[in-house]
Amino acid sequence: MFQSWRQKLRDVAAALNGGRLDEAGRLLSQGDLRSFAPAQPIAAELARQIIFRAEAELAAGDFHAACEHLRIAVAWGAAASQCAALKAKLIVVALADVETWLAAGAFQLAAEKLAGLHAHGLQHPRCQALQDACKHCLAAETLTTAGKFCEAKLNWEAASLLAPRASAVTARREAATAACQMASELTAQLHRALTQQNWTETLDIANRLLELSPANTLAKEARRRAWAAVELKTHSQRLAIERKPHVPLHTGQQSLPRVLSISAGSADSNAMSPPNNDLRFVLWVDGVGGYLVSTADHVSLGPPMPTASADQIAILADLSRQHATLHRDGESYVLQPGQRVALDGQSTTAPRHLGKDQAITLGESVKLRFRQPHPLSATACLGMQSRHRWQPAVDGVLLMADSLVLGPKPSSHIVCRDWPSELVIYRSGDKLYCRWPGAFEVDGIAVLDKAEITSTSTICHGDFSLTLEPV
Repeated sequence: MFQSWRQKLRDVAAALNGGRLDEAGRLLSQGDLRSFAPAQPIAAELARQIIFRAEAELAAGDFHAACEHLRIAVAWGAAASQCAALKAKLIVVALADVETWLAAGAFQLAAEKLAGLHAHGLQHPRCQALQDACKHCLAAETLTTAGKFCEAKLNWEAASLLAPRASAVTARREAATAACQMASELTAQLHRALTQQNWTETLDIANRLLELSPANTLAKEARRRAWAAVELKTHSQRLAIERKPHVPLHTGQQSLPRVLSISAGSADSNAMSPPNNDLRFVLWVDGVGGYLVSTADHVSLGPPMPTASADQIAILADLSRQHATLHRDGESYVLQPGQRVALDGQSTTAPRHLGKDQAITLGESVKLRFRQPHPLSATACLGMQSRHRWQPAVDGVLLMADSLVLGPKPSSHIVCRDWPSELVIYRSGDKLYCRWPGAFEVDGIAVLDKAEITSTSTICHGDFSLTLEPV
């Protein structure tokens, strides 16, 4: 026999009294149960308790869950006064986060928070101004990367008017003013150096311009031409040296001439300061992209923090401070969720060993691809598959174990399709080295087969150019 509507309402009331709000909502949604008059006060009580749950979630820092339960409470007919009070609290918390992130320079994160407010129907007069400020900041960053400093400066000025308390915006505006003047002077100097074919000066000026704007096409082309000219000169010098019978052309531990090698015990290598055990640097590969490299065995994934270390991988997204952690366990990696995490679409709360190629979702929408492409290296690659961005702005993240491979093969950690061979960056003790088959240059010095490098080195060849930049 089917239950009567009265019995069903008693079941709803029992679930509600027991604190089982989801069950009470599911039962009350069945059929036309809500159309009966006795169901109305039960629905009102359910809405009231859902409001209380949302307030508790907001106090615990779960903004999205609080917004979702507010929506459900409204659907159950929550009192307007209760909804208004909760909306006000949500707006206060969200705007405080936005102001904090703007002050810290996390403009994408601030923009996403404001978009979330709009999606949840939470409006405030301050939201539009802050939203416009975020748009100007993001546009300014893009323009700066492209070398359009004057346009970037105008956007920073507009953003500072809309968000005058954001210290990062004010600082960027002042930096953009200085960069605009400096870029104009460097561009003029670069044109003169190219005209005079002064390749040493061209390289120096081009690198300084690329520090201001990594995507500056003029500087990239000038650097390519300069390295091509320098490579021809170096090749001629190397051929001249090879004709001398007393010059040892091998890569053992014996002393090599300065033009060919930097051995581990040479005076040149001693002049280089060795990197720490845990390094954090950006690897800029000309014509390919930029990659954040961390050698730490244990890294955390979360939003940008005021200070960064080698174990912090920052994502411009609405995440908890330590949303998840990755730990290198021998040749594999362990994913430890801190907040909401899904692995290949399946939610997980327990530590999980990762396979060689898996999808990781953080929170509601941050989608990452974890890969270990090289069969002989434990180094892992993290790629962004959603619209979010890394901080600093790079194309990917590399969790470097003992070695890092750049080359034309699909198994390379950084695929460089036009390279004729593979370049290997590897660790030995507390030092970094690189290996390439044949002659190349490190920090302007010609070497053969391998050399010690630092987290500020530039490595060049006729077929490639890359720079390490400490973070």
